[in-house]
Amino acid sequence: MRRLLADVVKVCFAVLAISLTCPVFAQPPQQTYTLPDPLTLLNGKRVTNIQTWMQKRRPELIQLFETYVYGRGVDDMPPVEAPVGDFIGYHNRTGEHGQNPYDWDRYLNFADRHFKKQ
Repeated sequence: MRRLLADVVKVCFAVLAISLTCPVFAQPPQQTYTLPDPLTLLNGKRVTNIQTWMQKRRPELIQLFETYVYGRGVDDMPPVEAPVGDFIGYHNRTGEHGQNPYDWDRYLNFADRHFKKQ
């Protein structure tokens, strides 16, 4: 057991030494990001008062977050124990947290739909 542990430690140190000395791993590429000004409307005009913020810019930001970050919510939750979706599927079920035969069956059906050779 000690021998195995010593070999694992040697490999870890070798990988660390390579990653510190190899030019590919030595320095990650530096990227600069310019964030958009939150006080500029999508049409380019500046937000100068609270009314413009509440009536125009705030709804624009909410729409951008719904589109690119969080996604839209649903009006009605799907029924419990009913699989939802085809491309990306999920289901809300009762019972304990963990995998049961039903979960594995849903997983295998999903895998067959997407990965089985036609």
